This record gives sequence, C-alpha cells and structure tokens, in this order.
Amino acid sequence: MEFAARDEFLILTYSLSCLQRIENSDQPLILKIVVTLHHLVGSSKRLIVVWLPSHTGLAGSMTIDAVAKVALNLAESQTPVPFRGFYPLMSIHIASLWQRLWNAKTNSKRISSHP
Repeated sequence: MEFAARDEFLILTYSLSCLQRIENSDQPLILKIVVTLHHLVGSSKRLIVVWLPSHTGLAGSMTIDAVAKVALNLAESQTPVPFRGFYPLMSIHIASLWQRLWNAKTNSKRISSHP
C-alpha cells in the first residue's frame, strides 16, 4: 500500500454526510475507503478523523469556496506536515465550538472565553 511509510494520518472534512456514509454504505467507492481505513488501523497506523462544520454563514464564505475550488487543481504537495502544526488551529476551533455551546445555554452566565 502506498501509505506504508507514514505512521500518522489526519483527515479533516466538513462533510458530515460523508462520514455518516462511511458508517453504513454499500457503495463501491465508500467500501473502498472503509477497507483502506481498516487496513491503516489494522497496520498500527494512527488515524484521526475530524469533522469541521461548514463555514456556511461566515463572512467571506464565497471567497473561501472559490479559493478551495482553485486549490483542487494545484499539484499535491509532498511536504509532510506534522500533526503539531494543526494543534493551534484545532485549539481555536474547539474553543469556538465550546463558546457557541456555552452561549446557547439559557442558564449560562454568558461569560466569554475570549477577552
């Protein structure tokens, strides 16, 4: 398998429906993905799958979509990115999610986690 040299994999997706299909699907492409994921985990590889909610409703989302579509045509980078490079981004995202949940609580004290 072409992944043999790597020990850790990070998959980031905004598509919750794709993640749900991986759980229960008989479509050939989805089954191929499931087999690959099982092979990686069975080979003692570390696999992290993170669902990042869509940027719908955020300022600049049209620009983000346009840039993402352009990026699809770029050559794939062979530069390895260590997981620790994603920690600051994940920390910010998790804090943002926590703050939204906190703000949604009707009995919360409405304390912001950001100054």
